[in-house]
Amino acid sequence: MSALFQLRESVSAMAPYARGGRPGRLAANNASDCREELIDVRKILGKYRFAAVAATAAALISSAGIPTAANARTVVQAGNASVIASRGSDGSLWFYWQNIGASGWNPEEVAGPGTTLSDPSIAEVGNTTVIAAEGQNNTLDFYSQVNGTAGWSQQQVPGATVFAEAPSIGQFGSSAAIAARGPDNSLWFYWLTATGWIPTQVAGPGSIFSAPSLTLVQNTPAIAAQGLNNSLNLYFDSASSGWTPSQVAGVGTTFSGPSLGRVGNTTVIAAQGPNNSLTFYWQNTSGWHPQQVAGAGTSFGDPSIAQVGNSTVIASTGGGASLKFYWQAIGTSGWNPQTVRSGLAGTAVSITQTGQSSVIAAKSGNVQYFFWQAINTSPWHCENVSLNVTC
Repeated sequence: MSALFQLRESVSAMAPYARGGRPGRLAANNASDCREELIDVRKILGKYRFAAVAATAAALISSAGIPTAANARTVVQAGNASVIASRGSDGSLWFYWQNIGASGWNPEEVAGPGTTLSDPSIAEVGNTTVIAAEGQNNTLDFYSQVNGTAGWSQQQVPGATVFAEAPSIGQFGSSAAIAARGPDNSLWFYWLTATGWIPTQVAGPGSIFSAPSLTLVQNTPAIAAQGLNNSLNLYFDSASSGWTPSQVAGVGTTFSGPSLGRVGNTTVIAAQGPNNSLTFYWQNTSGWHPQQVAGAGTSFGDPSIAQVGNSTVIASTGGGASLKFYWQAIGTSGWNPQTVRSGLAGTAVSITQTGQSSVIAAKSGNVQYFFWQAINTSPWHCENVSLNVTC
């Protein structure tokens, strides 16, 4: 067995035992507190500090070529807590929560090994936290937990078949709704009602070529996805005529799963553009308007977009295995870049606001990170949620 394989398995096995802390207050565990898996890691790597083990593990896992799944919204505020959904290396599903202003990440196993085949997507619906993910045999699995309670309810969405990428979950009316990539690159929308799930085919075979991104636009669901020949499409649910497709950007413009959101009263999208650039699209009554956020060679993978305070913010994996943050005050022009962290190759990112901070969940290899920055301040603070160390 290679040292790299031993390291990956040992570090991955430690994830279920993670304990966290308030941003900026975490400290490494004593050796006497560590489980047998940590001892295995130290045998492989020698006498490293615990924090160095985490960083080395992430770098080795990335260099081994382990693929990063498509982006999904994996961090939100639920009640008075920051919450993260994360897939374990053994196909388990994990939920981490931390009260805003308190210390201590609280891990919960939502579903056991072998149950989860995609990145999860998380949202708050009313007073309930909900998670969607691809399950065994391409099922669409739905999990829910009333905020502040213990235990998760699980169900398969009847008749749903999903492929390749993470679904996208959100709220529609007072219920959960899910967008998912279906058979033959079709697009499906599932809405939970009092009588059960209602499935709708939004777009037929050969329509989408990325994970979808779901949000509400004026209380109506909308979905963005990469289309044929690297185009960018938006689907809008009209009560009078059903789902209506529109093209946001033409052939050769889009090379990632897009991230769809609302900023103020405007619908916005972020996506990787040609030559690993980063593009922002905003819509008004005259149509869609593109802006280049960052030029060639700056963006690698699916970005994530949100409103934080009075700004539009985007998180993206940048060049040199860096995690990048871009912000633009609403109603202004020009983008302001920041490097959040370097050395996080193969990172899947998700950005949102919790409390009065910008927060980013980033998954590098099998290690779950959490970054936060109080609005209009610096610097960024980093927590390794998986291994309970500061970065």
